[in-house]
Amino acid sequence: MDQCDRLVQTWMATKRDEEISDLAVGISSNDITLLKLIKSLGSYLVSETGSQREDGVTLLSAVIEQCPHSKINRQSTRVLVTFYTERLDDSDTAIPALKGLLCMSQLPTFTATESTEVFQALVANIRMKAQVQSTRYIVFKTLDILFARFRDAIKGLGGSAVKGYLTLAEGEKDPRNLMLAFSIVRVLLIEFDVKDYIDDLFDITFCYFPITFKPPPNDPYGITTEDLKLALRSCLSATPSFGLLALPLFLEKLAASTPHVKRDTLQTLSVCLPVYGSAAARRFASTLWDALKVEILQPIDAETENKALETTQALIRTIYDSSLDSSEDLIKDVCKECLNILKEPEKNQAQHAVKILSALVMTTGETAVRQFALKSAVPHLLQLFVQPDEASNRRQILSHLTALVTATEVNFSSLDVAYVDEKPLDEFRDQLLGAYIGGLKTTETRVAALNGLQHMVQISGLLSADEVQYIVHQIDELLGPSSDLEDMRRAAVLNVLAGISKSSPKLIENITLRSMFSALPDIAPSRDAKTERATYQSILKSLSALCSQPDLFETFVIRLFTKLELICSAVITMADRLSTNELQTAAECNAAYAHAILATIDDVLKTKTSQGHTDLPKYTDRIVGRLFALVVDAAGRPDKGAAIAIHSRLLKVSESILLSLIRCMTTERQTPLAANLVSAFERGDFSPITHTLPSPESRITGGPLDPPAPVTQRNLVILFASCTIAMHRETPMPVPDTSLWLQGMAQWTLDLASSDLQAESGMKIIATVLNKHADNLSPFVSSGFPAVWAAITSSSHSGDGRRRAIHLWKWMTRALLIRKHPQADEKVDCLFELFDDQGIAWDAAKVIGSLVRDDDVLTKRNYSVVKRYADRMLSKILRDYKETKDNQKRIAYLVALASLVQSIPRQIYGQKMSELMPLFILGLSISDADIRTSVTETLFTVAKDESAKRTALAEHALTLVATLLRNVLPGDKLRVAALRCLGVLPSAVPYDVLHPQKAAVIRELGKALDDPKREVRRMAVDTRTVWFAIGG
Repeated sequence: MDQCDRLVQTWMATKRDEEISDLAVGISSNDITLLKLIKSLGSYLVSETGSQREDGVTLLSAVIEQCPHSKINRQSTRVLVTFYTERLDDSDTAIPALKGLLCMSQLPTFTATESTEVFQALVANIRMKAQVQSTRYIVFKTLDILFARFRDAIKGLGGSAVKGYLTLAEGEKDPRNLMLAFSIVRVLLIEFDVKDYIDDLFDITFCYFPITFKPPPNDPYGITTEDLKLALRSCLSATPSFGLLALPLFLEKLAASTPHVKRDTLQTLSVCLPVYGSAAARRFASTLWDALKVEILQPIDAETENKALETTQALIRTIYDSSLDSSEDLIKDVCKECLNILKEPEKNQAQHAVKILSALVMTTGETAVRQFALKSAVPHLLQLFVQPDEASNRRQILSHLTALVTATEVNFSSLDVAYVDEKPLDEFRDQLLGAYIGGLKTTETRVAALNGLQHMVQISGLLSADEVQYIVHQIDELLGPSSDLEDMRRAAVLNVLAGISKSSPKLIENITLRSMFSALPDIAPSRDAKTERATYQSILKSLSALCSQPDLFETFVIRLFTKLELICSAVITMADRLSTNELQTAAECNAAYAHAILATIDDVLKTKTSQGHTDLPKYTDRIVGRLFALVVDAAGRPDKGAAIAIHSRLLKVSESILLSLIRCMTTERQTPLAANLVSAFERGDFSPITHTLPSPESRITGGPLDPPAPVTQRNLVILFASCTIAMHRETPMPVPDTSLWLQGMAQWTLDLASSDLQAESGMKIIATVLNKHADNLSPFVSSGFPAVWAAITSSSHSGDGRRRAIHLWKWMTRALLIRKHPQADEKVDCLFELFDDQGIAWDAAKVIGSLVRDDDVLTKRNYSVVKRYADRMLSKILRDYKETKDNQKRIAYLVALASLVQSIPRQIYGQKMSELMPLFILGLSISDADIRTSVTETLFTVAKDESAKRTALAEHALTLVATLLRNVLPGDKLRVAALRCLGVLPSAVPYDVLHPQKAAVIRELGKALDDPKREVRRMAVDTRTVWFAIGG
């Protein structure tokens, strides 16, 4: 027995896939031929036993499926196709023959001749209703290939091709098969002569509308309801011949359907109407409009209303030719009906009527329709606006006018046609402008008027330069020093000015900004001058909203930094003539003013960064230099009380400004800056950064990092940190030995930093350099960590010093951890060793969570290496907690757990809730209120999660409720967290579990109703209401 016979016999006995693969490999390597395979199968292919014939054809089809196409020549293809088509009338061999034909239809040697033969054989022999889904799928897949590859050949069969397909496709219900069926029908409708079969094709297509299929959970085929809707929609919109058949049925569906069916019908109409053509649309225009206006004027929801408006636009576009002659009656009817509604502009339906008119205005390409709608509606509304009887409705009238102006703006912004080519609003321009300017005069209509002006100025070519300038002057009066605008109205004013600044920045700069900058005082108002203080705060908010525009930003930077320098110098000059108390008060007021200015600059920089403005790099040197000049000058002053630029709040916002600026610098520009920074902080020469020489009164001798440096000069490390954080990884450290430099920085942080702010800045510098350059810092990893560990464990250090060393260890470890450094886990485990030391055990436990908590330093935005977050710590905490018998260490593990779960995703600890719940409940008994708050907030998150309900929470519900009630009375933050958690438990735990505690909970919550804190009282009321309601 040769190899082929042996493989065939083995497969017949075992039905294993291995033999099929071996046969295919044999054919591929020419060890076996197709002829030999067929000879080996001969007795099976012609057997009188149906099962043997089935096995023979099945094996042949399976081998062909795996064979390379190049091994099946033209003659073999012809023979095999004939063989398979002859087997279709045999019920035993039909299914494997279909599989064989599917394979054959994809061969390059399969020609048009075979395609028609296969098609006719399928029509003649396959009774689709008698077949299972998988078999029908093979038929549809084969048909899909035939229509795709040999469309002309199938088309040559004439009407029999369409009739034959109708026979095969009728009654199909499976979504996988329907996806193929719909694509084939679309081809028939578009490319075949189907005029004699339109009714039949429509019947087998429209019967599926609307699609109600809902995919089962975890559907492996991935067919969605939307997929079927789109496929069916493509069929229904494939031919104009469906128009007269489909439109009456669409109207029926629209009149009597549920919301989702209405929306499907409206979407389908929007797609189909342009295809069905103007004749069909005109025939049903009135009926369609009657149905559509119901969905718009009396909408069941906003989404359906929007779909109806889109369908209205499609209807108008379809029946419109080159003029209004053919559609004039419909447009007149629509506009007349809307204008009748607008006679009462305050009514709710007026808003919907304006939406219809706006939709007509936005009907793309229909100039006549747009102009007709505007000429009908705008004069009508303007006339209403000036009528004394409608004075109380002017806000609504202006809003309706604004909707039409907005529609015009949107329409021309989306078209290639410019506004100046049509000018549909020009004849109403003066009246519109007058109405809006008049609306600015009264509080009630001001926002509506501002919204209208905002859209008018954004229509390019509508207003002249003089008119825009007039609008700016009118709006500037609203922002004047005596302005009492509310936040909403101020935002509307600024929106208008921001819109104008895009097209006319010089106008805003010369009028609005000039008046704003001149109104800013050169020195801060006194502490009692609340009005003046509110004025400069309001102006700064306005500048923040306007000056992110590239054309305005330069003026903004120059003027505000000049103002900052005036403020700082003014306070310094006061030192000689004011008493100590007076100077302190003046310094505080001016520091607050300077902080507000810096915060405004920071806000604008963040806005520009988020919007991707490309002009920032050209300002970096200027802003960095002037900012450093202010701070360095203040740090070198002998009279520190007058040097407001080194106040900690100002340094923090300066830090943020520097981050935004240096991030956008290239490596080439950062490299010299880094060298100048290191030189300045080591030797005290800041002139390469500030581009100025220090004043005689302000001298920094030695670097701010030198041991003798005063506290104010050491505070400059905050700015050094921000610059270092923002450096690219590719920017080299400008020091001979980075590891040695980091060791010195670590020693300074631990021993010389005189405040937590300075120490934290030192830690950030070390962490960011270590993270970005860890591959070259093995000496520091080897020696720096032991040095810090020695500070942590040394009994000679104070408690504060040891805690500072723990935080430095945390920063250094996190720098390695997030870049997946091989020694990171070892450094993490060291923190757990500290749980034996009662003096610092809790401090070590609390930083566990911050190791994996997102921060604003080690981020990809700051060019740090970020690869992963650690999740192994949770398992370690749970394991070590069980193993230890020491109660003090157990408490430390609970503290670590509370810190950690607040920092990791719910998915990481969600699977361990049954193990965690007892520990959480124990955590609620720890004396530290912050720890209990952390645990309570975690429990609140768990209770809100659907997957956690009726499981771990239900098992411990009674104990949990009692423990939470004990936490309702302590600190404010903890009380609120406990009340929130109690409030969500009834939705997470079955009532029969909570019932025994209901009375006690309601009684205890009553005590919180008189709490002095409003937030606690509000939360207590909400929680008590929830508990009253459970169980009926």
